[in-house]
Amino acid sequence: MLKSRPLKRGSHIALAAPSSHFRREHFDVALAYLTSRGYRITYQDEVFAREHYLAGSDQRRLAELTDYLKDPEIDGIFLLRGGFGAARMFQFPIKNFKVSHPKIVMGMSDHTFILNQLARKNHLVTVHAPIITSEMFRSMPDQDKNKIFDRLEKKGKQVLKEGDYQVLQPGNALGKLWGGNLSMLQTTFGTPFENSWKNGILFLEDTNEMEYRIDRIFAHLYLTGHLKEIKGLILGDFTDRENNEHSIEFLQRIVQRYVPSKIPVLAKVKAGHRHGDVVLPIGGGISIKNRGKTLEIDSIV
Repeated sequence: MLKSRPLKRGSHIALAAPSSHFRREHFDVALAYLTSRGYRITYQDEVFAREHYLAGSDQRRLAELTDYLKDPEIDGIFLLRGGFGAARMFQFPIKNFKVSHPKIVMGMSDHTFILNQLARKNHLVTVHAPIITSEMFRSMPDQDKNKIFDRLEKKGKQVLKEGDYQVLQPGNALGKLWGGNLSMLQTTFGTPFENSWKNGILFLEDTNEMEYRIDRIFAHLYLTGHLKEIKGLILGDFTDRENNEHSIEFLQRIVQRYVPSKIPVLAKVKAGHRHGDVVLPIGGGISIKNRGKTLEIDSIV
């Protein structure tokens, strides 16, 4: 898998909105932060467009993203607000959905569709990390924001230990990391964009979902056969409609019901809609060691 060069002062970053529209004041806060880090920022005036609940038409959002992907002057693309919309772009021909060279593409939530497709089709490591216009990112102390960007600017593994997460099923595993938002991944099933996770490690998170809905999606995931083919499973944030975290007991019941016992499972990893501590390389290498007591995440860049 290809990796981007580390970002640095002067790196050229494009801001794209492939999903829902966002508030201008949230954009301005994110822009000020990125500028303070010394990046050169590019965005189109149309990024502020609004069509119903989307950031403009499907054609506009797709053209914006593909333009930045093929632009040799762009070092990274930060995807703005999630919500919904990315899947709608894929109804159009996407033969140009390719990168000019390895560059950082960062987002999460609704961007799960994009991150996995880019990683698979371009053999490019993409980045699952907090959306820069999100409330989660805005509310972070600067030191936590800096930790995220350290992963984009410096080579180095992230090493987590039991205590940073909980081990639901012990074991060892090594493979490429796939996944992201559980609900978004479900929308790919039965489509040409459904990815095989065979021999990979799957990361899942979701927000604003009641227990029965998470159970239902896992049942669907089980019936597709995907959960029998993975080497390991990592569960990030799972929250209900009040943004309360689902209990470890609930996650344990889900795992016992749907995940083969030979597959190591780690839960409560601080990645998702509630935590931004862990930056994940979609398509990158990851290993579960020491019977689950150590999690090593390959360098993002």
